[in-house]
Amino acid sequence: MREEKRKNAKSNTFAVGVLKGFTFGLVIVAAVFALAAALVSSGAMPESAMPPVAVFAAFLGAFAGAIFALLSSRRRVFSLAMATCAAMLLLTLIGSFFTTGPFSGATPILLAAYLVGGALGGYALTRKPRHRRR
Repeated sequence: MREEKRKNAKSNTFAVGVLKGFTFGLVIVAAVFALAAALVSSGAMPESAMPPVAVFAAFLGAFAGAIFALLSSRRRVFSLAMATCAAMLLLTLIGSFFTTGPFSGATPILLAAYLVGGALGGYALTRKPRHRRR
């Protein structure tokens, strides 16, 4: 009975960590897009600069989401960071399915941005510190 509760608690911790990181990452992406939209509407940034901003927003959101997921969870495993980024990518694919098609020209670039951002965020918190020899 206790082992079953422990196992459920561990899986809940993982799922809750993924959802927290996913939500935080999407808030970061939305904030970057809102800032970019304000700059475009004011004329300070051309509209043609939006595709690189989308890639930057994907990278920054995945990086921040992975770090937030790892910090909010009691477990610091690399798979938690990558699951967070996979959820963000899945939502992006679902959204692009209804607009331009799921496999438009920007999809592989966004995939790379999500994976690199999540991997760097996960690596930053899961790597073990090196002990220096004296």
